[in-house]
Amino acid sequence: MAQGEQPERARLNAELALTEQLLRTETQHLQELDEKRRLITDGLADLSAPSGMWEHYLDEIDQAMIAARNRIDELDYLREDIRSHLEPHQ
Repeated sequence: MAQGEQPERARLNAELALTEQLLRTETQHLQELDEKRRLITDGLADLSAPSGMWEHYLDEIDQAMIAARNRIDELDYLREDIRSHLEPHQ
């Protein structure tokens, strides 16, 4: 391995570790949002006349879930890109 490849490999490994950590965090966040949405929809099923506030809140949760999925997709793409750059250094 050439001398200049060592720092590049270390940088790529650090970026990969960070990306994987963020992926785990985003996945956990998405699961929490999904659980929150399920709790609300289950609770609303028991109410005869829920206020409109709940629909607004569900819309906000849905938007947050879309954003989290988009971040997961972006991080997944980044992870694969980093891995492809790491291959020549191994």
